[in-house]
Amino acid sequence: MDIVKSLSSYAGYIEKHLSEGDWEGLNITLQKRQEVLEAFFSQPNEGKEPKVADLILKIQAEDIMFLKLLKDQKLELEKQFTSLKQGRKLVKVYQDL
Repeated sequence: MDIVKSLSSYAGYIEKHLSEGDWEGLNITLQKRQEVLEAFFSQPNEGKEPKVADLILKIQAEDIMFLKLLKDQKLELEKQFTSLKQGRKLVKVYQDL
């Protein structure tokens, strides 16, 4: 399989895991993507410099998007946690009455 197609499929899985909050799946997919990248960059790429540069730019652009999704997920979890803490405090106050 062509490396660009392979990495594009990883991008789809990464985005899916992020949107679903599947952190274990995300970790596994990122490890597999890393292995593919390491194998690709360990081979001589003479004459493929434009393809390699395009690949790097594509991965960087995707990773920027993934980081934004991850930050959005983090903010949502922080909001839920804060709400849960406040709810627990209210329950404790009522129990102590």
